[in-house]
Amino acid sequence: KEVIFKKKHFISFLFFLPFLLLLVFLFTKTPFYRDFVFKKLATSSKTLTPYNFSKVDRLLTSRIAYNVGKENLFTGVGPYNYGLHYDHYNDINLKVDNLNESEWAKNYFKRINDRAIPNNVYLEIWSEYGLIGFCFYLFFLIDFLLLSYKLKEPAILGGAIAMLISFNAFPSFILLFIWVFFAIPYAINLNNKILNEYGCEYGKKK
Repeated sequence: KEVIFKKKHFISFLFFLPFLLLLVFLFTKTPFYRDFVFKKLATSSKTLTPYNFSKVDRLLTSRIAYNVGKENLFTGVGPYNYGLHYDHYNDINLKVDNLNESEWAKNYFKRINDRAIPNNVYLEIWSEYGLIGFCFYLFFLIDFLLLSYKLKEPAILGGAIAMLISFNAFPSFILLFIWVFFAIPYAINLNNKILNEYGCEYGKKK
């Protein structure tokens, strides 16, 4: 925060802002933006197209996870059990009007020989661990974010925020590298406490 709002950095930001806006405007005129951004977001999920396929898929897996958690409110369905309930809550036939026009799409959304996942960490916790597990995980994430902020390390805080945002479209919270990153601010904080006992601070010599 202190670095961003220094006068010289703020002036540099204002100088480059028009160029950045111009680049964004030019990007919106490209075929790539039209096909892979605008059409993906703007095309209704009621009609399946090559452009909105991933959006329809993620809406489906997220909706299933939400309904699984809602009907198993306090304890969820148990770790790694979302896929076992996928078929029961799969309502793709009710949500997409032209699904029957593609045999491949019909089979794809059934997840035959393929483990279904929510593609959303928050909904994964909600569906498999219920309200109790979701609240514990949320409290942990808040503590993690506050600790990252208190360390005043821009890279740690930026990484923490980026990771929590990415959890909205992420395979699973059980991936090991996530927990390695979770451990970094706690390790630095513990190291600070140890160093302070000997009269010095993190990053500073006696």
